Amino acid sequence: MRKSQEIERVIIKLVKFKCRENGCDEISQPFYVENEFEFQLKQPN
Repeated sequence: MRKSQEIERVIIKLVKFKCRENGCDEISQPFYVENEFEFQLKQPN
């Protein structure tokens, strides 16, 4: 139970990040990761 809450928190953060990158219009394809490390790998440089 605790693990899925943690994943959900990261997903919310990723959706906000994607929104900022696209000018916050509409998010057609949010991407999901399982943890902070994978999130760092998927960020554009």
